Amino acid sequence: MLALAGMAAAILYAFVDKSQHYKRWLLASITIVTVTLSYFQLTSPLPPPFTKEDAVALATSEQGTVIDNFPKTIGMWEGKVDGYEVRRETSVATIDHEIYIVTFTETWSEAATWKLSYKVERGSSSAYSESGVMPPYYKSRTP
Repeated sequence: MLALAGMAAAILYAFVDKSQHYKRWLLASITIVTVTLSYFQLTSPLPPPFTKEDAVALATSEQGTVIDNFPKTIGMWEGKVDGYEVRRETSVATIDHEIYIVTFTETWSEAATWKLSYKVERGSSSAYSESGVMPPYYKSRTP
């Protein structure tokens, strides 16, 4: 009976010893990772500011969309498309620190306007709003 009690005590001691060793190893690992990440965070250079021009470049980077027809920089383009006098404008508004609304406005000879807006921040661009009537020369080109 004493042998069984001794064996149970030895197993319990081994379990406690191993768990303490595991806790020390886990604590040491977490400490090393935290110190290393903190060092790299503090010594890494800050990214350059995300500007309005960067926002326009990101919003116009997609290929194969109607946005391909708009200026790739802040500004306006005027010309003829399928017999219509067309004015296309790319503009930007700041809504928060390094968060912008990039708006693409198209007006054609019938005095109709179509606007597409995207919310743009560093690394992401998402549809924000659409208003007005799509120009008839786009509708004739869609399958």
